[in-house]
Parts: sequence; C-alpha cells; structure tokens
Amino acid sequence: MAEIADNILLYQKTNTTFDNGATHSQVEYLAKAYSATKIERFKEGCLRGIDFILTAQYPNGGFPQFFPDTSGYRKYITFNDGAMIGVMKVLHKIAQQKPWYSFVDSVRRAKTIQAFDKGVECILQCQIIQDGKLSGWCQQHDNFDFRPQSARTFEPASLGGEESAEIVRFLMSLENPSMEIINAVQATVIWLKESQILGIRVETIEAPIMVYKT
Repeated sequence: MAEIADNILLYQKTNTTFDNGATHSQVEYLAKAYSATKIERFKEGCLRGIDFILTAQYPNGGFPQFFPDTSGYRKYITFNDGAMIGVMKVLHKIAQQKPWYSFVDSVRRAKTIQAFDKGVECILQCQIIQDGKLSGWCQQHDNFDFRPQSARTFEPASLGGEESAEIVRFLMSLENPSMEIINAVQATVIWLKESQILGIRVETIEAPIMVYKT
C-alpha cells in the first residue's frame, strides 16, 4: 500500500482532471493509506487533494472535467465517466466522517459539507425537462445555465442512460432525501423505463488472441 501511495504522490499535480476516476480516487486511496500506515506524507497529500477539489468547484456547485485548465468542453459540468459523481462520493464520505477521513480538520470538513450540499443542488438543477417532465441528464452541462452541452464532435448533447443511472444510484444513497431528490429519482426511473429498447441482446463471441508486430 505504501508503495502505491508514494507513486500517487509522485504524480500529484495542480492541473489535472476528474475524468475516469482521476484525482478523487487517489484522494480516497491516500486517506486509506494514511489510516493504515500513519505515514504523514500520505495525510498531507490527501489534504492537498481535498483542497484542490474544493477550489475546483464552481459557485453553482458543479465540477468541471479539468481544473484549472477549463478551455473548450473541459469547463462543462461533467457527469461523463463518473467525473462529478466520483468527486461527490468522496465529499460525502468526508461529510459522513468515515473512519479513514477522521484526520480531516473541522474547517475542511465544514467546507466539504457545504460543497457537497451545493453539488447536490447542482445535480438537481441539471436534470433535463423534456415535454414538461423531468427526465435524465446529459454527459455534460453548461457551467452557467446548466443546459446540455456537446463535447467532442462525436459526443453531441443528449440524454445519457449510463450517466443518469449513476446519478440516480448516487441520489438514492443519500440519507433523509428531500422531496426534490425523491421526485428527481422517481422521474428518472420512469424515463429509463420508457426509453428502454426491447428485442436486442448482446452476445460475446470468442476470438483467437492476435499478436501484432511493432
């Protein structure tokens, strides 16, 4: 564990992404590494990561895909590949005072709770209204007005089943949810059921191992 944690510290950056598990998963690992080893540098690295997350959050509660480089589609509030929800899960664990985050000081914890609450509100604001009804979420949303946005040319703005399902699972994990959260979850479940495609199956076909010369 210590060797992996040291490698994480070696590559800790101030300009990075939350995409594909980056940053938030390393913060989580460093917290658990410090809890297991009590090696101070793991604690310090984790706290730097938490501070980075808090700094990256928009005033409206959203998180960009990259920070501080928010050029192009990197600036959008990103649900694609678990970016924002991954961050929110870490904030939630800190707010819940999970044992491996017990070293987080009261000032940071208070900021984390505030950031988490703002994040939940942002998620609700991003939910798309279609034909007058709540539906799901896009892969990325505008960082000012929450409208669905396109990313790369092959990633047009659209309702995303995978992202919506992940968001709903996250919202369902929250204790004592508000009526707004309950309504958001129920509406998405209805939309997912109405959007399902029947009569199609996925088959896995065995193929020989190919060796390519380089």
